[in-house]
Amino acid sequence: MFMAAEVIYLRREKVLFDASIYISYLIRGRYVSLIGHLAQSSIFYLSSIVYEELLAGAREGKEVRELHRMKKPFHKTGRLITPSDEDWEETGHVIRKIRQKEGIHAVSLTQDALIAISARRQGIRVVTANKKDFEKIRSFKDFKLTTW
Repeated sequence: MFMAAEVIYLRREKVLFDASIYISYLIRGRYVSLIGHLAQSSIFYLSSIVYEELLAGAREGKEVRELHRMKKPFHKTGRLITPSDEDWEETGHVIRKIRQKEGIHAVSLTQDALIAISARRQGIRVVTANKKDFEKIRSFKDFKLTTW
């Protein structure tokens, strides 16, 4: 179990949750305390890519409606982050470098790299439970990252 003291350094910071956190929170009820503490003092952002991932995984109309409702305040307040042309270009370079160095076809990392790079552009910290992929991306392009 995480303690509030473990997230104190995220206070007053811009935070963007990856789909892995939303899924764990919404479906499994994980991270409730952590997110509650962060909500008191952090500024939450939503990636349009994370939103797409959540919509793609929604099982029924009710879940889709809840996701639309969740997105509205982010959109209204300008806190919905969408990758720019430059973010796409930078992502291409990062994926190419991963392929060259590790000899793997890293297209599966494209969405996570876009999330990381578009968050980086805005000075937003990415919070994820997907440590392996995001750490790999960060080894080629630095960005603020917290893994739970």
